[in-house]
Amino acid sequence: MRIEKAFTLIEIVVVIFLLGIIFSLVISSFDFSKKDVKSLSIKDIPSYIKEHSSQKDVTFYAYGIKCDKFIFFSKGGQQTKAPSFGITKDVELLKRDNNGDYKKVDFSSERLEKRSEHICFKLEFSGGKFVDKLIVKVHSKFYLFGPFFQDVKLYNSFEDIQNALHIKLNSTDEFYRE
Repeated sequence: MRIEKAFTLIEIVVVIFLLGIIFSLVISSFDFSKKDVKSLSIKDIPSYIKEHSSQKDVTFYAYGIKCDKFIFFSKGGQQTKAPSFGITKDVELLKRDNNGDYKKVDFSSERLEKRSEHICFKLEFSGGKFVDKLIVKVHSKFYLFGPFFQDVKLYNSFEDIQNALHIKLNSTDEFYRE
C-alpha cells in the first residue's frame, strides 16, 4: 500500500498567513506618498510650459466649474493637458489697464476640447514670454506675472506688489507706458 504525503489544510493556512505578513512588511517599507513628486503651484506655470512645449506661442488655460482642469494650446493647434497647479474657482486675475490701474479680468466661456468651457485663468505666451502684465490672487497670495518679471514673484498683499511696481516704475518708467 502506497501512502502519499500531502499538506493539511492547517499547514496551507499557516503558510498563506505567513506570506501575508511578509508581504505586508515589504509593502509597508515602501513609501508610496508623493514626497518625491514636486508639488506644482501657479508660479511654476511658465517653467512648466517652457519645459513641455516646443512652441514659443502658447496659451495656458485653467477651466471647468471648479477650475480644476488645465491645458495649454500651441499656435499650431496642438493641445497638451497639464497637471494641477493649485488654482481654485476663487482665483482672481488683475490686469493693468491704459490708466495704469489693475482691474479684475472676467473671462467668458471659450471652446476647449470641442466643448464650451468656463475659463478661470488664461495666460498667453508670445515668443516664450508673457504677453500681459497680470497679478493673480489665489488663496490670499498674490503672484506677479509680467513681461519684465519672467520669474513669477509671490507677494503676501496687493500693497507689497504696488510698492514693488512703484520701485520698478521709477527705474523703467518708459517700458511700462502703454
